[in-house]
Amino acid sequence: MNNKAELLSKIKKLAEAGFYGEQTNAAEILERLKKKYGITDADIAEDVEEIIWIRYKTELEKRLIWQVTYMVLGHVIGYSKGRRTKTVGIKASKAKCIEIEEMCNFYIRAMNEDLQMFYDAFLVKNQIFPPKSITTEKATNKINPNDLRLAFMVEGLEKHERYKQITTQND
Repeated sequence: MNNKAELLSKIKKLAEAGFYGEQTNAAEILERLKKKYGITDADIAEDVEEIIWIRYKTELEKRLIWQVTYMVLGHVIGYSKGRRTKTVGIKASKAKCIEIEEMCNFYIRAMNEDLQMFYDAFLVKNQIFPPKSITTEKATNKINPNDLRLAFMVEGLEKHERYKQITTQND
């Protein structure tokens, strides 16, 4: 929204909530400026901020919501309903709220898909599978379209070694 519409929005608020003569003067100025700049009441109403509440499941999703909000608004002023509800509130104009909500839904879905891919790569890299002697599933030679992507991801991961503790009775 441009500066003229923001100024008119402030004058409109004064016209609605001002004291005595302020309301009358602000209303007159508002009508004159709306005609001068060709701005309608609908243009001014867009500046009204509201709070949207977005649910999240994990702390990573919550962090992603804050990051998307920062990307869209350039700042983050949020609200929280508490730890049990896992809901955050974001105050912005209606248009920005819609944009934030849609972007959050998209990026949360994409992040969860990539996290599943990361999980699969982590299992492969660290060989977290049962021994062949107790495996009931038969190996297949089918190639999944994500296999190449998974292979590259596996190569980029560090293998974690777990050493068994050896204890002796003499210790």
